Amino acid sequence: MPYTLDTTTADNYGEALLAWFKDQRQVLTVETIRATYNYLEVSDIVNFSNWDSNLKIFGDTISTADGYMVTQITKFPNKARIVLTEVAGNIA
Repeated sequence: MPYTLDTTTADNYGEALLAWFKDQRQVLTVETIRATYNYLEVSDIVNFSNWDSNLKIFGDTISTADGYMVTQITKFPNKARIVLTEVAGNIA
């Protein structure tokens, strides 16, 4: 890290990055048909409800206990395009 002078900060940052990137996570891109979800911001955690258990992503079903972090959001007057990344652990 070129601009981190403190080794403790650099070590903690490295450990945080390792914890975040060590496992593969599902990434979902969702485009809404209404502006209902335009209140969401990056780093918000969302959960799905009423999810069809027969629908699978990479062989895994999405349960209502799975949490997803908003990692990118593009807002339009009549819709939103949201990129969600699975968060490890139970955050529900």
